[in-house]
Amino acid sequence: MVQPYQNALNPVEPTVVNRQLMDEQNATTLPEALKNVPGITR
Repeated sequence: MVQPYQNALNPVEPTVVNRQLMDEQNATTLPEALKNVPGITR
């Protein structure tokens, strides 16, 4: 069984986009909600 690669030098932390953050950003669409999430590019 192949194990997924884990980069111990650069651990990945999830970013939570909750309702409060979406309201503060006036985000009504998915692209608007994800515009300030690190690692998401367009």
